[in-house]
Amino acid sequence: EAHVALAFQGASWTSEYSYPLMVMQTILGSWDRSSAAGRNVSSKLAGDMSDHDIAHSFMSFNTCYKDTGLFGVYVVAPDNKLEDAMWYTLDNMVRLCHNVTD
Repeated sequence: EAHVALAFQGASWTSEYSYPLMVMQTILGSWDRSSAAGRNVSSKLAGDMSDHDIAHSFMSFNTCYKDTGLFGVYVVAPDNKLEDAMWYTLDNMVRLCHNVTD
């Protein structure tokens, strides 16, 4: 079992980019395969993780500090499915840069 945090420099509280990152965090969402929601979640990333049985759980995060921040996704996945988990995670993050729909 691997625990991986894929993170990037985020924005400070006073930055104009803090709110878009908060929206991105909400869109990516979080998921745990032991939750009652199961595959019935609205996050595309959660659907991908669930449909392909890739990870045990994931959680997006956006932490804002005074002069910087940290944005990313924390994933818990089996060692042999980690590459797939990272692919779907990055695919969903890049998708937010190009194509966000209802």
